[in-house]
Amino acid sequence: MSTLGFGDITFTSDLGRASVGARWVPPPRGRSGVESVFSVLRGRELILLGEGFEFMALEIPRSLVGKSLAEAGVRTRTGLNVVALQSDGATEPGPPPDMPLPSRGRLLAVGTREQRERFATSFAG
Repeated sequence: MSTLGFGDITFTSDLGRASVGARWVPPPRGRSGVESVFSVLRGRELILLGEGFEFMALEIPRSLVGKSLAEAGVRTRTGLNVVALQSDGATEPGPPPDMPLPSRGRLLAVGTREQRERFATSFAG
C-alpha cells in the first residue's frame, strides 16, 4: 500500500485499487465553494458564513462620524452585523454600540450584498 498526501487531501493505492480521501470537502457549487477552495490553497483560515453572506470592510462614511452604531441604527436600518472597528492601526472587536465612530476607520461587518448596498445608500455622504 502506498499513500501520497498533499495537505488535507490524500491518495491511497492498495493492490490496484485506488481511493481519494479528504478530511474536508467544499460545497460543490456556488460562490462559497470557490471561496473555500481558494482559502485552503492560499493557506488562509477558512471561515464559512453560508451562501450569500460576506465578510466586508466598509469605510466609515462622513454621515456616521461622531455617531455611535446604536444612534445611527446601522443594524436595524441595514441588517449588517458589525463585528469589529479598525482605526489608527488597531482593531476593536465587538465595538460597544454607544462608542462614537472615528473620522477615519473601517467597520468590519458580516452581511449580504443587499445589506451592503443598503448601508451605502442609507449612510452616503
